[in-house]
Amino acid sequence: MAKKKPAGAFVLTVAVRDILKKDPTLKATQVVEIIRKENPGEKFNEASAKVAFSNERRKMGIARKRRKVRKPRSMMAVKKARALNLDLLQAARNLLAAAGNSDDALAALRQVASLQVK
Repeated sequence: MAKKKPAGAFVLTVAVRDILKKDPTLKATQVVEIIRKENPGEKFNEASAKVAFSNERRKMGIARKRRKVRKPRSMMAVKKARALNLDLLQAARNLLAAAGNSDDALAALRQVASLQVK
């Protein structure tokens, strides 16, 4: 059976909750500093205090600011974007065969591109 804590015992989560009720805009390190100042004789783990801070904010419904992070495109999406369809490759092969070499084919493509009106 669990032991009961003494009536005046220091409870980290209660201390964090009380501080957040006063000022919900504080950050975890600021809350830890305030707890150290208010309870100089108590020893507690700073990492545990930060976890308690996070849990209490979630329980109290205090939302944190979220950054929009762009997710990198998957390799399959990149491969699909780069993939040319078979008809286009056959047309390029026919152009090379008709032009004779790649320099003449590129020159012909540049001339066609310059003639097109957008």
